[in-house]
Amino acid sequence: MSERRKRGSLSPQQVVDAALEVADEGGLDALTIRAVAERVGASPMAIYRHVDDREDLLVRMLEHVAAEFPVTIDAPTPLERISERFLGQHDLLAPRPWVLHILVRGDLVPPNSFAALDATIGDLLELGFSASEAITRLGMLWHFVLGELLDRHPQLVGPRPTQRERALMTMNVGELPNYAHVLAELDPGDGPMNCPIRTTLPIVFAAICA
Repeated sequence: MSERRKRGSLSPQQVVDAALEVADEGGLDALTIRAVAERVGASPMAIYRHVDDREDLLVRMLEHVAAEFPVTIDAPTPLERISERFLGQHDLLAPRPWVLHILVRGDLVPPNSFAALDATIGDLLELGFSASEAITRLGMLWHFVLGELLDRHPQLVGPRPTQRERALMTMNVGELPNYAHVLAELDPGDGPMNCPIRTTLPIVFAAICA
């Protein structure tokens, strides 16, 4: 444990940075006010001088991540801008699967993420969709990226190989003959399908935005 800080020497950004480190290393289960306090060498009460509660801390952590979301994309067509914007978000979120586990709760959102969404809505409107069609497609695009992130970038903090990896490595292709044709393409650490995002996203997005 670090030495205790002097009273008043802790900043809100230091609290958020410490919380990000805890979540990156151990996931949301490891993120407690006490763990953050220990990380910065302060008391839990010192943390509460900078955040209202754990939920407030989670929102601030989300805002830190969303601050890097690409908004303005230098690409000639709306579809290219949409694809690049979501790929940028994907690459920021993939190393931090704990963010997805906050978002799927459905009750927290970083307000600074709205700028990227607004830009995508603008691109969808430019493609000729009505307001209703644009917001529906925005949801479809996000659900695709969210699903890919949850499936292929899980929060693995325990021993490897995981049960899923062991199941794939010991699969009986005699009982699953169709898998025998594709088994060489599977990486047990990737889950059941080999579908890199930079291959699948343009295909799916082009279909959604057609």
